[in-house]
Amino acid sequence: MEALLSGPAGMGVLLDRAQAWVVRLDQPDTLPEATTPDLASRLLWGRERDLRRFQVQNFHEAYQHLEVLYGKAKALNFTFSFLSDRASDNSRRFAAQVLEKTLQSQDIWNYVAGVLHAEPLPKPDICDLVIPLAETLALSRTLALLQEVKEGQQEIGLVAQAWDAIPNTCFNPLADRPVCLQTAVEGGLFLDLVRVVRGLAKPGPLQLRAIKILQEFSGHREIVKSWKAPFQITSSRAGSVRLKLEKEKIERDRAAAEAMQLISALEAFERANTEAKQPIPDLHKEQNITDTETM
Repeated sequence: MEALLSGPAGMGVLLDRAQAWVVRLDQPDTLPEATTPDLASRLLWGRERDLRRFQVQNFHEAYQHLEVLYGKAKALNFTFSFLSDRASDNSRRFAAQVLEKTLQSQDIWNYVAGVLHAEPLPKPDICDLVIPLAETLALSRTLALLQEVKEGQQEIGLVAQAWDAIPNTCFNPLADRPVCLQTAVEGGLFLDLVRVVRGLAKPGPLQLRAIKILQEFSGHREIVKSWKAPFQITSSRAGSVRLKLEKEKIERDRAAAEAMQLISALEAFERANTEAKQPIPDLHKEQNITDTETM
């Protein structure tokens, strides 16, 4: 059977040829409601972005997948609430405590970490506010997550830039690009690459995991190759990873500074040359004019 499940909604449908059933997380002990494929699909309208497909053998397996998806969606929701700069102290404290419970699952911890490593935080300074709270409340799982995200902001930005720089020609069709991005994020590939770039993980397994996770996309090998290209990654040890992007940025900044110095020097030279070309006053003529006025 094929299961189409929505974690945020806590529901989904099972499809088996001409038969369909509705599964709801709030009814785990009730047999799924039988319906038609057409009616079942209508229940999922507007849920296209958060639908996930699974091949399952029975209802129980579908419920298990749905529970995991719901837990991930719940954890991510409370993560954003916890990191919001608009949250009150009480709501942030409540979100932190709920988040800590959900992060006890390693799968959910990895999922949230994967999402937070996909792009830099809009306001990185929020970490300076929430980390002390996590320490005060002794939220070890939340604290470990926040510290890794905070310390990796520079590399997170570079990895995100590298993904954006992947040529569109690697995606066939081009409409696969956002789907591929979502798959890479949820598969933890951004988290993996950031860790490799930071020297926290060995680069060897990354290539194999990336190809396996993205194998449903026709250009997956070129996608992975292009994504990793900006980083000089060797398989010998994690410590040998160097940030080529950062090196190029430093070189660009240095070249820009040298260009500005050259422009300033040229402008100074032109000013000096212009002043040198000014006509020299005829002191003898000025003296004659003065004598005439005196007379």
